[in-house]
Formats: sequence, structure tokens, C-alpha cells
Amino acid sequence: MVEKPKTFHLAITMAGAISAGAYTAGVMDYVLEALDNWAAMKQKADEFFDRYPFLKGIEWDQFTTTPDFKELTKAGKNMDDLQKRAFRYNSIPDHDIQIEIISGASAGGMTAAIASLVLQLENKHHVKFLPDVTNRETLKELDEIKENNRLFHSWVNLTSDDMLSVLLGVDDIKFVGKPVAALNSLFIRQVSERALRVDETDNITRSPFVSEDFNLFVTLTNLEGYQKSLNIDSSGQRADLQDYGDFITYDHSDLIMFSFGENEDPGTVHIDFNRKNDPLNDENIKLLSDAAVATGAFPIGLEYASFARKAEYINDNFLIKQIHSDAKELVEKDTKYLTTFIDGGLINNEPFELTDCLLKERLKQKLKNSNDKDLKKQIKQYLDDFEKKIKEDYPDGISDEELKSKMDAALERWLDTEVKRQKNYTILMIDPFPSERKKPAENVQDGKRNYYPFDLIGVVKQLVATMRSQLLVKSNLFNSARDINDFSCYLIAPRRRKFERTADGKVKRDEQSKPVPVYETDKNGDLIFDKNNKSISKAYDGSAAIACGSLGGFGGFLDKSFREHDFYLGRINCQSFLRKHFRIKCNGENSIENAVTAAYTDQMKKYFQKECGADYVPIIPEMNLLIEQTLLTTENQPSMPDELYCKLLFPKYNMKIFEASRDKVLKRIWTIVDSTMQDSKLSWLARKYIQFGFWKTKISLFESLSSIIKKELKAWELIK
Repeated sequence: MVEKPKTFHLAITMAGAISAGAYTAGVMDYVLEALDNWAAMKQKADEFFDRYPFLKGIEWDQFTTTPDFKELTKAGKNMDDLQKRAFRYNSIPDHDIQIEIISGASAGGMTAAIASLVLQLENKHHVKFLPDVTNRETLKELDEIKENNRLFHSWVNLTSDDMLSVLLGVDDIKFVGKPVAALNSLFIRQVSERALRVDETDNITRSPFVSEDFNLFVTLTNLEGYQKSLNIDSSGQRADLQDYGDFITYDHSDLIMFSFGENEDPGTVHIDFNRKNDPLNDENIKLLSDAAVATGAFPIGLEYASFARKAEYINDNFLIKQIHSDAKELVEKDTKYLTTFIDGGLINNEPFELTDCLLKERLKQKLKNSNDKDLKKQIKQYLDDFEKKIKEDYPDGISDEELKSKMDAALERWLDTEVKRQKNYTILMIDPFPSERKKPAENVQDGKRNYYPFDLIGVVKQLVATMRSQLLVKSNLFNSARDINDFSCYLIAPRRRKFERTADGKVKRDEQSKPVPVYETDKNGDLIFDKNNKSISKAYDGSAAIACGSLGGFGGFLDKSFREHDFYLGRINCQSFLRKHFRIKCNGENSIENAVTAAYTDQMKKYFQKECGADYVPIIPEMNLLIEQTLLTTENQPSMPDELYCKLLFPKYNMKIFEASRDKVLKRIWTIVDSTMQDSKLSWLARKYIQFGFWKTKISLFESLSSIIKKELKAWELIK
């Protein structure tokens, strides 16, 4: 068996979210902060043990009997502080995390594109949730940090505090010459280009937790589609293979992949953010910006996007070959392929299976290209044995070409088995809108022949939901997702708890000073108990937990406070997730032996199993847990998730703000209607009739729209 390495490989994939990309951005920001903190703590440990090498790996009680202890005591060292530092630095798990892939669809794809640059920034400017800060100078510094944090600035600040006015503007119709979306979407390209711009103040460097050849890909819905033929003629017979035949169809699933660092794989767009004023590199960064806009082009609501790419980025791309395995070449060689795209989430909103496929392929290539002598020896021995067996099975001989084909296939099988055996990888999916259970249909009463749960509009809504849901089904993942012992996939989604509050808004606390949660009650107002006879605290999950989940995901565009809340909720959820749920079983039945579980000593487990459970260890150790339990005299108690949850207030929207935008709403609607009429062949009289009808009904139209929004926000508890 190959010796297990100390490296654990991570892929992060982000689902579509529209304005709730603010939540995804918050989660991503905290993942990177946790990794930064861990790397910084490892650095401090190295410096500490360079100074005190005799303290590395030794129990303190054992150390007190050594001459070094006596010498340090005589020198007047603070031995209590030194003991805590020794405990702390000896308690840092030393396995390595390598982010191999980031991927996404729609808003998740936009966040992934921005993250591809953030991963390489020396200073990522993490935005901490600090609700108690009141000092003006400090607040000013925090605002500067928010503006420099590309994830926060892109998703929370956007291009204006008043995004409603931006969305209702008509600049896009004037720019394009016709309406292409319900909302003015020009701001998306502005945000994308700003987020991916690199200047002299940005120090581009590879973080120790990022693979030197990582990949990014975003899914796309190709409106033109790739032409496919079943080679069947009009009589139903097989057509000549050199002809297309009469049965033509189109496949609209698409993606674009980028590579960084040493990775310049065929079919990938290579980017080096350090290579300034390079026309080809600048063109590729522009393509990254275009891809970010295209994957987030939510149908109808936001404008579609178009861009051209080289044929090799399609024909030679590993993942596109997996999706379109029935075609050798999808587009003509040595050309640029121009097409139009809408939301990548329409066809593949959670690109988990593609990420899984690419991650395993990358790990196989790493094994194949490894310089490890023992590994090379094992591979050679395996192939020698396989070749010997093949020659025994073919006593009359086998051609060199056929032998090579069988040997290559055998090597691929061995590598695939070895990757799975080592279990040194996982995929983390961030999904602000995870699928939720539906209520069962009501029983049809006796005597009724039919069941009519929907009106005409309801049927249309259900049709759209059904088509989208069917497109997103991933039956090949069901088994692994249901297996509680499978540590190859994790999901983080929004979760928000509710606490009892006093009249002045402060959280009520019990005798132990713990916040008092709001408990679930039945229709009679009586408490609901779980199977252990404990009261169930009220919690909101999925889209109901986030402010941007309202209005079908567009709620975040109403008010900046919605997006800011969701960004911070993403950070707090992530902190709790890393401590409690992003873990691997290390003891007992179905335990795993890999780089993560091998890294934890008994002393480390004492600190990090506090929240994840005695039989588990966290994949990414959260350094605040270690600091909390080894607090030095010069340090403050770090903020814990439960305390932050209490202080994160759910925002409330004043409908008067929307009502004040009536003229802008009506102007946007009329500009779209008027522009559409001008491009049509309607008669002058018909256009005047429509104009009269609009002006006659515009007030009631706005009131109906306002009523719908108010009802939706009320359901989300967002109304003041």
C-alpha cells in the first residue's frame, strides 16, 4: 500500500443564489479566514519552536524536570505564559489542506470567479462581524476593510446603497437600443470588472492552502446549443455515418474552465494575475469577467450575456468531453465560437458531479506524476504483473497497440482505486437555497372526482419549478449523500436561530447567562418536545433563514441591510459548521484513516473535539477554539458563534421606500412596453390603445405589485 500523505485535497462548489450570493460570499470569506488563521498559527509555532526547540512534542510535566526548565525559570521567564504557548503550538494539527478546484453556477459561479483572485491575494481583508464597535475611527477603518474585501464589496456594496434605483433605471435600454431584461443589469458587468481588476497595491501570492495548479470552472446555459445527430434518416433507418441524418437535436449544457499557476491543461483558459500588461493574459482575465456575468444571467430578470472563446477551450476541455462524450468535436477547429448564454444554474445549478469528476481526475494525475519512489515502485510492479497476465491470456500474441491500450486502462483503474482508498479529498458545497421537503398533498374528499390544487398562474409556476427541479436531479449522488459514513461531500446552507428579547431589543438570558431561544409551539400554543423530551428551539433553515431569500432570491436588491445580514450570517454559519460538522470520524466503527485523522494527537483532540464530538476530528481546525482554551494574558476572549448569532439582528424593510419608487417602477415598465411596440408591427392605433390602457391602469398595477412584495416580505418577517 502507498503511504498516506499528509495532504488533504478540497474542492469548493457554489450553487446559484441570485442576490443571496451575499451569503455564499460570507461563507467563502470565513473559510479563507479560517485557513489563513491556521496557516498563521503554524508560522508562529515554527518561530516558537525555533526559539524553544526543547519544547516541541514534550509534555509540560516532563519538561519541568529538565535543565532547560530551571534555566528559563532562573532567567525570570513567565512560565505560565510559556506553558500555554507550548500547549497551544503543540496542539496544532499539521496536515495540509490544498484547494484544488473552485466551481459554481449562477451567483455561485460569480462568487467562484471572484474567489479565484481572492485566493491569491496576500491580504484578503476579512470582514469580521463587530456589532459593538462605536468608535468613529474604528468604524472608518472597518468601512475601508469592507471596500477592500472583494467578496463583501462585490455582493454587499454592489454599485450603490440604493440598488432599487439602479435596477429600475433605463440606462440599459438606451445603451442596447431595446429591452433585454426586466431589470437594468448593467451594474453586474461593472461589479465583475471591478472585482477582477489588479493594481500595484495588490500583492499576488499563492497561499499555502491553495494548490499551485488549481482550477476554476463555471457552468453556462448555451442558448444556441451544441448540435447533435442520431444518424437516423426519415424512414427510421440508420443514416450513412458520414451524413448527419434527419434527426437533429441540441444540447445546451456548457461550461468554461480556467487554470492558474503551473496548470496550463489543454482546454483551459490560463490566467496569471501577476502578468500585467500582457495582451493575451488581459484577454483571458476579460474572458473570466465575461464568464462571471454569463453564469449569473438569471433568465428574464437579468440580461443575457454573449462572448466568444477559442475552439480549443471547448473541444479539448476535460469536463466538456465528459458532458458531450458522444461528440469528438463540438465546434470547428481554429475558430472563435461566439454564442449567447443565460444563467448557468438553469441546467446545472449545483455542479457537484462535475467537480467530483474533475477532482478525482486531478488526484489521479498527481499520483501518476508523483516523484515518490515507493509509489513508482508499486505502479511498476502492478503493471509488470498485469502485462504478464495479459500475455498469458494471449498465447498467440497481442499487438503493441492493443497491449498499450489495455495497460493504460489498467493503470487508470489502479489510480482510481488508490485515490478512493486514500480518502484524502472532499467537496464542500455552499447552497443558500437547498432543496426543502414539500408538504404532502391533501387527501381528496369522498365524492370529489378531481383534485385541483392550482389555478392557471399556479400551473405555470409549478411547471417552471418542475422543469428546473428535474434538470437539477443528480441520481448518481443519492447513494453517497445518504451514506452517513461517506466523507467525500459536505453541504453548508443557511440556518438562523431566534432568541427571546426584552422590550428594548436585548436578548434574554438564563441563570447561566446563556441566551434564551424561542421554542416551537403547536397551534394551541403548547411547547413541542423532541424524542428526548426536550423543548425544540425555533430555527429557520434554507431560504427562510436569509433576507435575500425573499422575492425568489431578488429580495437582496431591495435593501443593502438584507445583503449585509446574509454575508455575516454566512460567516457565522461557517464558523459553526467548521467546528461541528466539517469533520471526519477517527474512532469506532466506520472510522477513516487518512491525512486528517492521522494528524490529531490525543492532546489536539482535547481541544478540537469539544464541539465536533469525541469520535470525530475537524477537517479545518478552527483556531479560535484553540485560543479560547489556551488564552494568554495578552489576548482577549475570541467571539463565539452563539454570541454572534444573538447580535445579528434580522433586518426590517420599510415599504414606504418601495412606494416612493412608484414613478421609477412605472417608467421602467412603460419604457419596456413602448420599446417593444416600436420594434413590432403594431398599427399606430393599436399602440395608442395600449398606451391609454397603461396610463389608465398604472396606479392599480403598481398597487398590485406593491401588495405582492409586501405579502412576500411579511412571510419572511422582513416588514417593519
